[in-house]
Amino acid sequence: TSFNPLLQKAGLSLQGTLNKDIVFRNLMKNPTFTSNLEADDLTINDVYIGQAWFNVDNAISSDVFNTNIKFLYKTDKQETVPLQVVGKIYPYQEKDKLDLTLKMKDFNLSILKTYLASIASDIGGTLSCDNIKITGDFKNPDIVGVLHSHNASMKINLLNTKYYFTDNIYINNNNFSLKNFILKDAQNNKITVNGNISHHNFQNFDINLKAIADKIKILDTKSDNGQ
Repeated sequence: TSFNPLLQKAGLSLQGTLNKDIVFRNLMKNPTFTSNLEADDLTINDVYIGQAWFNVDNAISSDVFNTNIKFLYKTDKQETVPLQVVGKIYPYQEKDKLDLTLKMKDFNLSILKTYLASIASDIGGTLSCDNIKITGDFKNPDIVGVLHSHNASMKINLLNTKYYFTDNIYINNNNFSLKNFILKDAQNNKITVNGNISHHNFQNFDINLKAIADKIKILDTKSDNGQ
């Protein structure tokens, strides 16, 4: 938790215990850096993750940092790696500092509640992806790939209505695309959505969606909702 003041601007709150070492060598001539940090009982935004490893080093070249960040969630029956980031970081280049690949399996969607708070609440379900590419710079990375949602749900604050979905979300930088995306309400009525949701660092959302529905609940507001 000592890092939390630094992470608040990124919408992150961490809890857990860090172990193992960070090693610096040849600081006066050709400095190298090796991190094999391990976090026990890691919690992100009040969601329990489990163990995590943060392996970063520039042993091969001082200008290139090999990166392997992995989360591990254990139960009595199985082990799951909900998130892993592998690739290279080039911190001294003027551009194209990142060359990373993100993989997720049954990653808890509620971790994103801080980022989505302006448009949604009561968030649940999981996300998975095979290979999401993260390139570009630290402040404005280019993120491209496909997220697979499973048994996901969220309440749209403006409508005060909760929807359920298991479908694909296409990411292209600051843009989420929905293609024949199926939403269901509590009565299992369906709505088909196409369009885009754009944002700037998960702020200033711009929603441009078209929907085709039959009997689905769209609005569930009352006078005491402030609507």
